[in-house]
Amino acid sequence: MKSILISLILIGSLSLATAASDYSEDEKKKSDEDQTVGNIDTAQTDDLSNRIKSKKFGIFGIGPAMITVDPEDDISYHFYAGSIWDVNPWASVKAIAQVTSDFDNTLMSSGGLGANVYASNGNVSPYLGADMGFGYAYGEGESATGFSLGGSAGLLLFRTSDTQFNIEFNTVTILDKINDSFPLYYTGRIGILF
Repeated sequence: MKSILISLILIGSLSLATAASDYSEDEKKKSDEDQTVGNIDTAQTDDLSNRIKSKKFGIFGIGPAMITVDPEDDISYHFYAGSIWDVNPWASVKAIAQVTSDFDNTLMSSGGLGANVYASNGNVSPYLGADMGFGYAYGEGESATGFSLGGSAGLLLFRTSDTQFNIEFNTVTILDKINDSFPLYYTGRIGILF
């Protein structure tokens, strides 16, 4: 009887050791297989419990501008439109199209994606912004096409309302040359977010 009991304990221990070994190898295989893109079991995913819903605004505005490739240094007219999404109280992302022209012999246009960072989450907030996109410029009988880089500094009024007003200094350059210089415009502009 004692030998049967010892045999059962040994067989049971051996069975448990084999099962544990098989289990850890299966888990290792499974974790190795799961390290490929798109091969994630639904049991391995976590639900996102809190997602901030961004507030979307349409925006359009106007302002006087100067274009550096304008040989006569005439005042140009600047128009812009796009969308801005407030993603949290301190930042927003934006998609903006803008065109600047003196309606004579110079034109600059660009479209880009960017972000604004706000100094305050109150009703009046100063901000800084940047964007990157693609642009076109024509001046002095030549044209340039390429990536565009822009920067802005402004003041957003009535920020806690669903209709807002901005006052902004904005500049954009095209990364292609006209007569050995990068075309650039700078503008003081106003706009409405709605």
